[in-house]
Amino acid sequence: MKNNINKYMELIIIFTMTLLFTSLLDLNYDEVWNYGFSYNIATGLIPYKDFNMILTPLYPFLGSLFLIVFGKNILVFHIFNALICTSIFYFIKKQNNRSYYICYMILLSVSLPNYNLFCLLLLYLLMYYEKNNKNDYIIGVILGMTFLTKQNIGLALCIPTLFTKDKKKIFKRIIGFLIPNSIFLLYLIVTNTLYNFINYTFLGMESFFKDNFLINPVCILTLISIIYLIYMYIKNHKIENLYMLFFQSIAFPIFNFHHVVIGFIPVLGSMLSNFKLIKKYTQLVFLLYVSLIFTTKVLSILDNKAVFINSTNSFKYRYFDKSIENCIKKIGDYYLNTDGKIYILDDFAYTIKLELGIPINKYDLINNGNLGKNGEQIVISEFEETCKDNKCVFLLNQNNLKGRESIQTSKVILNYINNNYNSENTLCGLTIYKSE
Repeated sequence: MKNNINKYMELIIIFTMTLLFTSLLDLNYDEVWNYGFSYNIATGLIPYKDFNMILTPLYPFLGSLFLIVFGKNILVFHIFNALICTSIFYFIKKQNNRSYYICYMILLSVSLPNYNLFCLLLLYLLMYYEKNNKNDYIIGVILGMTFLTKQNIGLALCIPTLFTKDKKKIFKRIIGFLIPNSIFLLYLIVTNTLYNFINYTFLGMESFFKDNFLINPVCILTLISIIYLIYMYIKNHKIENLYMLFFQSIAFPIFNFHHVVIGFIPVLGSMLSNFKLIKKYTQLVFLLYVSLIFTTKVLSILDNKAVFINSTNSFKYRYFDKSIENCIKKIGDYYLNTDGKIYILDDFAYTIKLELGIPINKYDLINNGNLGKNGEQIVISEFEETCKDNKCVFLLNQNNLKGRESIQTSKVILNYINNNYNSENTLCGLTIYKSE
């Protein structure tokens, strides 16, 4: 009884710590986009029709349920995220009951709300069910849910099943896989978004892979993981090693810190299980790390460089640099008080529109590969058609245009605006362009 109470208390502490920790990290555009997708659905917008999204929709749909029930605020979305992270902690502990705090400490470094974290949770679920020889239909359903969270990872994690060479097992898992996906197919047909879904999530992938490919030195962790997992599978033929091996594809094509580390965490847990680490020392390291981050953020707030309880609506109780809070207000006021069609062609677009309560559309996320097949040329044509008879105002970041910052923003669209419209003054680092 006492052991159970301690376990529950540990989970409550981890949940609370994760919620505070992520709320104090610097605002991240991926976080805003993921929150925005869920917010859009919660307010009645239809994905692939009213706004563009290149991932399959399970994660934003689940997030939208939280927003509908508990309120449309990013704090609620962080609570949803903290539950996912705490569930991952639970399974990390099951994988390695000595050094799980080390793995979770690394997870916290990439713990801002993101569908990749939900993919990681589903991976742990798959490995848990495989290890305990659970029902193959259930494993198939989880594989289907993974596909509905991130299509390439869902397909990659189906491959280990083929290594079983058990036709009955494979058949049962296919049936399980089809159950959630059949429901989603019906949704696409009813909402008349089947082609749009295929266009955004598959036909646009060529542009996404080609234009977003990035290699970071941290990708050495992916290489180490692949070598280790191949060795371990040859050694013990455990299917869990294959799941972790094919999960490394989560880093492709953007081999940055976030994607690589998400893939590395379960591998690290497997590696550390070979060492007899002293649990209380791993807990101490974890607490020192968390304390350092908390102290740094609290000092920033006390130094008046940042705020926690800010003046926004959608992002209240979210750690903000004061300059961001000011820019949200300035750009928001400009948006509401300027005549004509206004387009914010920057990562900041979702932040502004969510704060103003203005519906999102595909022009608010013009990242490479996010617009479907030939999407850039289609958007440019739509701008030309709209601006023939209307006054158009564009706000874009010159640093993106020159390639100094975001590698994902469409340079084709930004160059079109720069070459065809008149630039005027700037506002919070965004250059204002107007049609004649």
